[in-house]
Amino acid sequence: MSYIGYYEDCCNSDTPSFATNKYNIIEKNSDFVAEKFNFYSVTTLNNSVEVSLPTDVQNGDWVGFIDRLGTFANNYLVIKYNNTATIKNNSGDLIVDVNGVNFKLVYNNGNWFIFDMSFWFFNITVAPYI
Repeated sequence: MSYIGYYEDCCNSDTPSFATNKYNIIEKNSDFVAEKFNFYSVTTLNNSVEVSLPTDVQNGDWVGFIDRLGTFANNYLVIKYNNTATIKNNSGDLIVDVNGVNFKLVYNNGNWFIFDMSFWFFNITVAPYI
């Protein structure tokens, strides 16, 4: 079973029960307005995608992004600056131009910070075990 999220009472019983609030993963391939507490699996194969961040946010709110096909370097993911909260202490758009990057933006005191960034790559060669 594939599961993204966390276990409720993971260490208090022999068989953990699943939490009811699993991550939402929403597929997008055109411009959109993000909603907090969602991951967006974004495809930029044919065009760049612009994202507007939510404005009704509190400290700790987050939005996640996944480079679904590993194409952000060809057609960028653009996180739009909305004049209410900086992105990485910058009053401008965040241009994501790295293939295979996945990350969360977490809001805190008027700023969106990058958390939990990871990468996946194409063309990984593994030598056979001899």
